[in-house]
Amino acid sequence: SLYTLSTGEVTHGVIAFDQVMVRSIIEALGSVSIVDIPEPITAKNVETYMHQAWAPEPGEGITGEWWLHRKDFMGLLGRAILEKALQTNDALTLLKLTS
Repeated sequence: SLYTLSTGEVTHGVIAFDQVMVRSIIEALGSVSIVDIPEPITAKNVETYMHQAWAPEPGEGITGEWWLHRKDFMGLLGRAILEKALQTNDALTLLKLTS
C-alpha cells in the first residue's frame, strides 16, 4: 500500500533490501561493474557507493529534481547484480546467495 501510495504503481508485492543485504549479495557474487562508475562495486565499497550516489552534488543541495532521482542508482546497481547472478553457473556461489 505504501509503495502504491508513493509511486502510483499498483503491485502485488515488494521486496526490500537493506545495505547489509546488498553487501552480502555482492560478497557472494563478486564485484559488479556499472557504466560510468570508474571502479568495480565490491562488498567493501558498496555502502560508500550508495551514500555518494544518493547524496546531492556538492553545492547543489536538496532540490525537487534531486528528490525525483535520488534513488536512480539503485536500479543501476540492481541490474548489475541481477546480470551477474544470471551469468553465474557456479553452484557454490548460487548457494551462498541463499544463506
